[in-house]
Amino acid sequence: MQSRNSISSGVDRFGSNILSLDDVARSKPRLLFLRKYGNLPAFIVSQLQQHVKCLSIWFDVRVISEDGDYNELCDRFQPDLTLVESGVYGSAPRMTNVSSCPEVPKLGFLNADAYCPTRSTFLADMARWDIENFFSISVSMPEYLPGNKDQLFIWPNFVDPKIYRDYGQSKNIPVLNIGSRAIHYPWRNRINELIAQQFPSLACPHFGWFDQKKAARMVYDEEYAKLINAAWFVPTCGTIAREVVRKHFEVPACNTCLVTERTAALEDAGFVDMENCVFATESDVIDKLDYLFANRDILEKIGAAGRNLVHSRHTSRQRDQIFQWYLLNKQRHADQRIVQVRPFAPLTLAGPDSRARNYQSLSNSMDRAVLAEGHKQLQCGNYDAAERAFLRCLNYHRMPEPMLGLALSALKKGDSAGAVRWTSRLIECGFELDRATEPDPVEWSYFIISLLCDGNVKEAAKRVDEFPLLNHRQVDRCRWVIGILNGTSVSASPSEGQFSRSSIHQLPETNLMAWIEELCETLKRCGRGYLAQQIRAALRENKTQASVITGRSNAEWIPFVGAPTHETLKAKLRRRAPKGIRSLVSKLQARATRLDEFASTVSVWAREEPVLNALVLGPSDRSSYTRAFLDGVRKNPLMPRVVCVGESSSDFRRLQKEFTGSAQIHFSSKPLQAIKIDEELSSFDLVLIEGGAFDEKETVEAVNGARTVLVRDIDTPSGNAVVVDLSSNHYRVAYDRSSEAGHSVIFTKPHGESPRLVAVSVEAKEKDGIVDGIT
Repeated sequence: MQSRNSISSGVDRFGSNILSLDDVARSKPRLLFLRKYGNLPAFIVSQLQQHVKCLSIWFDVRVISEDGDYNELCDRFQPDLTLVESGVYGSAPRMTNVSSCPEVPKLGFLNADAYCPTRSTFLADMARWDIENFFSISVSMPEYLPGNKDQLFIWPNFVDPKIYRDYGQSKNIPVLNIGSRAIHYPWRNRINELIAQQFPSLACPHFGWFDQKKAARMVYDEEYAKLINAAWFVPTCGTIAREVVRKHFEVPACNTCLVTERTAALEDAGFVDMENCVFATESDVIDKLDYLFANRDILEKIGAAGRNLVHSRHTSRQRDQIFQWYLLNKQRHADQRIVQVRPFAPLTLAGPDSRARNYQSLSNSMDRAVLAEGHKQLQCGNYDAAERAFLRCLNYHRMPEPMLGLALSALKKGDSAGAVRWTSRLIECGFELDRATEPDPVEWSYFIISLLCDGNVKEAAKRVDEFPLLNHRQVDRCRWVIGILNGTSVSASPSEGQFSRSSIHQLPETNLMAWIEELCETLKRCGRGYLAQQIRAALRENKTQASVITGRSNAEWIPFVGAPTHETLKAKLRRRAPKGIRSLVSKLQARATRLDEFASTVSVWAREEPVLNALVLGPSDRSSYTRAFLDGVRKNPLMPRVVCVGESSSDFRRLQKEFTGSAQIHFSSKPLQAIKIDEELSSFDLVLIEGGAFDEKETVEAVNGARTVLVRDIDTPSGNAVVVDLSSNHYRVAYDRSSEAGHSVIFTKPHGESPRLVAVSVEAKEKDGIVDGIT
């Protein structure tokens, strides 16, 4: 098949596009865009359509969402370039003959947040399509795919200038709080809370990205742009990844002052503090807004400068990076590489002697720092500290890396059952939630290792052959070891050369002998020393060509062979999820749905409050409040230390047995004062008091210094004493009179010295009671 276009001189030696839009319009190359997604909310569909509109400036775009034959599509549309999308909203349609038409270059499009677990699904899809280069909308993505940096290019977020503009709306909203308030937006949540205490603010709820019915209430496109245009300030942030999100451009494009966290990526995009935006922290945001409200002329200049920046540099007309790649790829020689040194820089050609490399990320993401701390502690042998760091990282968002870290921590501690649980959860989430067609190879290898360390050689042998086409050094090593343990003929050592399947996990590289030794030590630590002896004996007896292992170069390794390659078998294996792996997540979700509405509020409060120390007085295994509180607080990214104080009853011990596995939750039957001394605590940030279990003096003492107090059954003397004590400097934010056990209430006081009133409305679905929002 011949390409119908020949545009060979469209990029100068600096990589700048020298074709005018009129030139492109007269001779657009054909782009085959393969993307498939389900029923999504209208505002998400609009964002997806904006990608097509942007690409249509540079290409004659054909969007294909139906399954079919790739060779037939190429014959029909004669494309010059194929773009295959995979990510959080969907994947490419199922295609046969994906390796046909090699003369048509292929690119991948990773449409997902940097921390999204669908990164692994994306890498599997790229391997299946044999795609080596891909684009991401995330400027933070190189930090999350460190093994693919040289293949990864950035197609940054942008705005449609026809939608996001100055509509001349009256500025009657001082501060507009929009966007998700999920826990992985920590800067946005803290700043919005501080601003709401000091300035009149309008808060718009966010209903998520996938529930079509709920999200129908959200405004988008022109109505959304006009709402932004009516505000003086809009705060937003780039999540834990310190991303450059759409709102960073949507807000200033509408002539509204952007308030945001300072990041290197935003500075690279051209944002300058107090010139075209406001870079703010918790310590200066109030002062900066006060100053600008008092100096409206300066505020208007900042808004206008932000609008000019976005409309000159960050609209769809400045997002031609994929078109740049197409042009450069047509003219580059075999010894040249295409590089993009910064996220908003043009793509260029680099020769064999050039040191230029693709953008390596400017983000310094919050979760990656916590993850790195976990691995540092793991290497130092501080396994409890490592586990705490991995849990903290996981609490920000479901991510595979901290889950694998928790499995590694469990193996280091000799807890093979814990390692099996974490690796099983990894595999299950990948297939059931992330639409994976095959597991990540590193995750799969540690699932096999965990089964071996748990003494289940038969199950490990069954699993290791479940995906024979999964080609990776770690998986090959596992196949080889299981061959030894099963006594089967192993005539070759595992491949130590290049592997064909990328992983999102980047663990320290070790040679084969070091890997075997580490595996044997792990087996011994987990009580499976007899398996370690069997492996070492096989090496001593030269049954596995030990001389080859220690004496030859990587180029002489004999690869693992014998995997079937028939196309129908490949398709079958890619569709099949491992059997027998039960979902731990589903149990937690089922329990959460049984909670009443007020208990759900308790769980959210415990999960999202800035808490370092928490206390539960009188915890009860039968109380939905206790369970909601503990479930919430152990998901708090700050990983607060929690002390549960109660009488040593069977009810108390059942709860202790269930939650003791969480490193930060401790149970005690000592008097509260003794616990404070033992734990070196002067006060608690968050307190739950259950059912009036303590005398008045002790309950009043427990709330001293607490910012938030949740009291169940305030009709008791001790509960009433707490209410009276809190009334002087706290406010009731939620009240439940639906419980037969008595009324319950949440009290809080604001950060700093200035009090605030908070209204929380929670509807109880059970019985005939309601939960009041009290201001």
